[in-house]
Amino acid sequence: MLRACVLDFGGSCEDHLPLKFVYKNSYQSNIKMASFEALYDRRRQPLSFEVGDHVFLRVSPRKRLLRFGRSGKLSPYFIGLFEILDHVGEVAYRLAVQPQMDRVHNVFPVSMLRKYELDPSHMSSWVDVNIDEDISYEEGPIQILDTRDKVLRGKTVPLVKVLWQHHGAKEATWEGEQDVRYAYLSLFSFLGMT
Repeated sequence: MLRACVLDFGGSCEDHLPLKFVYKNSYQSNIKMASFEALYDRRRQPLSFEVGDHVFLRVSPRKRLLRFGRSGKLSPYFIGLFEILDHVGEVAYRLAVQPQMDRVHNVFPVSMLRKYELDPSHMSSWVDVNIDEDISYEEGPIQILDTRDKVLRGKTVPLVKVLWQHHGAKEATWEGEQDVRYAYLSLFSFLGMT
């Protein structure tokens, strides 16, 4: 927008900067709010819980495979149900955690929690994952879905599409075949690629 103003009216970007703020803060009838609100208004009310509420806890799954010296991550995964025992500070809560999570501190910020409406007919089972102190766990592969070769600067790199536990086929990732073969050789025995 600033470039268009400079081209049409002349001057510099700094001269037309107030126009950008006026536009972003003005009411837009098609979306029934200011464009600034539409971009940054994620939650209309702050999320809060009461003692005795039940919540899910967001954990981050990690792949054992390393890319550029760093462990790869998958999309967050919610585990639980956990009961809220206490309100700690303004945005943190103490949860009643399972014994499997004894290495994890039991106080979590509200951003890591998702509310659950308790229903006596629902049966909730604990997914057995080993949670680390940083609220992450190592995710394992289920199977290889596809293979392909990628050409990079004249070099051919074989890739495999890996389906991970607790994640659907849409979240399957392309990994280097050599890395997957080294870390999870058993996956290749089913494909006859050993």
